[in-house]
Amino acid sequence: MQLVELTKKFLSTQNISQNNLSDRLGINKSYMVGYMKEGSSYKYASKVESLLEKYIKSFVEEKSVKELQTPFIATKDAKAINVTIESAMSNREMGVIIGEAGTGKSRAIKEYAAKNGTRVVLFEATTET
Repeated sequence: MQLVELTKKFLSTQNISQNNLSDRLGINKSYMVGYMKEGSSYKYASKVESLLEKYIKSFVEEKSVKELQTPFIATKDAKAINVTIESAMSNREMGVIIGEAGTGKSRAIKEYAAKNGTRVVLFEATTET
């Protein structure tokens, strides 16, 4: 597939404009318009193509990494965190979740907020902060 066609597909699937993409790439908007019209025969194609290929490739790789994330498992710790959040919300108070690093505290809070459509403010602190 030619880069122009790939770019058109990328623009439509991501719902962004050529101008927006040229801003993201840091190139002149007229370069993007000219390249999309003329393709590889465009006068400044070399300035556009390398940046465009790198951007689309990095975007696709980033998306595939997100898809690899493991599913959330409601452990007993996650359930306890949910109870704490619900208690804090019903009493209109702040809740504090503490525990060892890597036990899923932040993930449990984010999952709770996503599933319940709740606005949650998360402050993460370590012993260094």
